[in-house]
Amino acid sequence: MKTVLTDLAIGLPFIKGQNLPVKNCWHFSTDGTVQDVLFRDEEDFVAAMNRIYLLAQKYDILILAFCLMDNHIHFILYGAFDEANRFMHEYVRQTSMSIARKYNLNKNLRNLEIHHQDITDDAYLKTAICYVIKNPPVAGRFTSALPNPGRHPGGTTGRERWPG
Repeated sequence: MKTVLTDLAIGLPFIKGQNLPVKNCWHFSTDGTVQDVLFRDEEDFVAAMNRIYLLAQKYDILILAFCLMDNHIHFILYGAFDEANRFMHEYVRQTSMSIARKYNLNKNLRNLEIHHQDITDDAYLKTAICYVIKNPPVAGRFTSALPNPGRHPGGTTGRERWPG
């Protein structure tokens, strides 16, 4: 656990105007312009949330933040790049298989690009986490920190619309 704290600059002294170094942190996302819809209904979102939990158990990563939008996804991951990359690719592969089974759309995500950015300092880490968490409300989606079925405390589904 000490490595995580050091890599994420937790416990290091704050010095105004100085960014603290961060290691082994990644912002992964998929291209939101390729797919009109990844998750078509609440059942798809719940299945997607369950996939996150199950896959996170298989890889040596920590999920710091995530959001599932209708047409793209974001993950802020801590861990070795190879592990984080394998997690993301497996998540997209299993999502594609789920779509194929439910909607008979084989290889529907084959052209879905997966992007990643290396997060190298505490300012960028905070910005990336805020961006991911704020993505649904900025897109007009309602999110809640309150426990709800199908929700993970560290992420949002971005499924519900703002009231009104």
